[in-house]
Amino acid sequence: MDCHTNAVNGALSDANTPLIGLAFLTRHAIAGGLFSAEIDALLQRVGNNTRDASALMDLSTIERLRGNADNGSALQAAALAGQKLYSLGDPSRQNGPALLVFVAPGGFMSNTPIEFLLEHFTTRLQFLFVDQETPIELQLPPHDVAMIGVAESKENYPILQTLCHVAMDRRRVINQPERIARLSRDGAWRLLSGLTGVLYPENRISSRRELKDVLANPTRLGELLNGADFPIIIRPVDSHAGENLYKVNDAKELALKLIEMNNDEFCIAPFVDYSDSDGLFRKYRIALVDGRPYAVHMAISTHWMVHYLNADMIDNAANRCEEAQFFSTFEDTFAVRHAVALRGLATASGLDYMLIDCAEAADGRLLVFEVGTAMIAHSLDCPSLFPYKAQNMKKLFGAFHDMVCRRAGQEPSRMESSANKA
Repeated sequence: MDCHTNAVNGALSDANTPLIGLAFLTRHAIAGGLFSAEIDALLQRVGNNTRDASALMDLSTIERLRGNADNGSALQAAALAGQKLYSLGDPSRQNGPALLVFVAPGGFMSNTPIEFLLEHFTTRLQFLFVDQETPIELQLPPHDVAMIGVAESKENYPILQTLCHVAMDRRRVINQPERIARLSRDGAWRLLSGLTGVLYPENRISSRRELKDVLANPTRLGELLNGADFPIIIRPVDSHAGENLYKVNDAKELALKLIEMNNDEFCIAPFVDYSDSDGLFRKYRIALVDGRPYAVHMAISTHWMVHYLNADMIDNAANRCEEAQFFSTFEDTFAVRHAVALRGLATASGLDYMLIDCAEAADGRLLVFEVGTAMIAHSLDCPSLFPYKAQNMKKLFGAFHDMVCRRAGQEPSRMESSANKA
């Protein structure tokens, strides 16, 4: 074992003060907190102990929540230079299974946001940051069950490949790395598009040169997308949450978007009009836990590009009423209508935990936009506006917690934290 490995071992054993964590800090931000007191306290900790990597990591999270991604990256790098392993929460309140989550450096979309799923349980959470340089074949901290939290992305692909070769008891690993690695936009389409009851439009990775060829000869589009014509959807590879996502109706609009975006590779797909008879677009997020579906949210909008934060949910009582109905009838309606499709998606992906952004196509099939492990499921919505959310999200959180316990070889213990009882 070389000096570098010894240094890593030392860092792994020095998981000092637990993290405040993403879930608590996000909840604080949504409540309007300015983080002044937290930042002062964390900076004082760093001043007293420059090795306090947990303080640096929490500062990194705060900076990202404030929209300062570059500062967040720099603080995260400083934390990881001294420590790879981080714990979460008050150890005196944690008597559940010890869950070790392998995570990658990066922003909020780099990993499964697992803290929101286990926020109200007594699971002992530890996060081990993995990169290509750090040897993983070392003495890992004691744990009952592990989870691959690293999400699929071009940047994370080498890390997922590395994790494929780590010696672990695979029976106690949630989400195998090689299965996550298949979930690129085009990879997921190839894997899942032929399933019964599923409409998964072709997702094709195309170079700037190929798309410029379309400008010169529009018939080339059909060669790229299996006979499809305009309109199409275009976005840079690895973009999420609607960032730089566009519908283009013809070659002229495509030319303008290529000027706006300086990327070299793009994901393109045929546009499917999934509006209902009332002209509204309804988009659903579904979680699969051990193959069983759970409703996460339903967003309703007049625009085709629907995200919960920009959909008309907060100001529209009728939309919230419809979402409440969706939750209350999910198991007897939506889940039944799409039982074959959802079961097929769970089986083909082979993942223990996965999220699906989808809609219902005009022909009744489940229209899949995206599948992955990095989308968020949470109970952060205002309880006075969304009184139906918390109780329904508990079903999902409880199912995920029970799966962790089963993989750890333990009986589920629904001991809730004070945050959940409040």
